[in-house]
Amino acid sequence: MTDPIAGKLQALTDQQLAAIVDTSDDAILVKDLQGVIHSWNRGAERLFGYRADEVIGKTVYVLIPPDREKEEPYILRLIASGEKLDHFRTVRCRKDGTLVDISLSVTPIRDAEGRVVGATKVARDVSETKRADRQQDHQDRHHVRGQVQHVSYRSARVAGFVRSIRRGDRLAEARLHIRQATADVPPS
Repeated sequence: MTDPIAGKLQALTDQQLAAIVDTSDDAILVKDLQGVIHSWNRGAERLFGYRADEVIGKTVYVLIPPDREKEEPYILRLIASGEKLDHFRTVRCRKDGTLVDISLSVTPIRDAEGRVVGATKVARDVSETKRADRQQDHQDRHHVRGQVQHVSYRSARVAGFVRSIRRGDRLAEARLHIRQATADVPPS
């Protein structure tokens, strides 16, 4: 005999879980071990531009750019062996053909006997993060370039000092070269 209250609680929990998945900003989909999509949430609609009825029953290859197609067999083998994939940075294709940088996490789904039968994929748009990383890299390269120029300036000043000593210049001029070589800012 089943407990009717436990059944109601389980139904409520299932409804709550479905609501959480459906309202998540992350794209959440369920696929089988052949890569066929069986479930698609609103976050996936927003991220990829496809309605659920446009992708359910199709393979995830509709989302994978041609230069990334080798990733999916690897992911499917990983999942089939029971392993999960966490925060894998990759690129996927939207319905309109634009590419989107994503972080992808994939977790195996098991049946009642513990066999892996599919996977849940969670994709998050990391385009803004990637843009910020590129901007920071650009700023870092600019900073390094400035530091290299500063070191080059100092090296030139030291070389001038060495030439002064070799020529037998006066001590006062040699001291001037030393002060200029060790100054933080080039004289204007």
